[in-house]
Amino acid sequence: MKQILFFLFICFLCLLTAKAQTNANIPGPENVLVVYNSQIDSSGIIANYYKNVRGIPSLNIMHLDNLTDANITIDGVTHTVGLRQGADNNKNSYNNVCG
Repeated sequence: MKQILFFLFICFLCLLTAKAQTNANIPGPENVLVVYNSQIDSSGIIANYYKNVRGIPSLNIMHLDNLTDANITIDGVTHTVGLRQGADNNKNSYNNVCG
């Protein structure tokens, strides 16, 4: 009998401390930043689509232009990081996947 009461007591404590999942504090459209490449028409079209469909404020839409390869020095070794449209991964000058 004591074991049953102890088990029920533990179950009761678990119910008291368990927190139900809620949708409280989910970030809204005002917390989203949309970044697009202004040199590619389809990129701007997609950015505008998300802006309109998701209700993202115009202030949170940012374009990037003049995207070029970048030279980054890490531990004395210079790597060239290139941005390529349609590539699944960016690669540095040693053909290592960067992202």
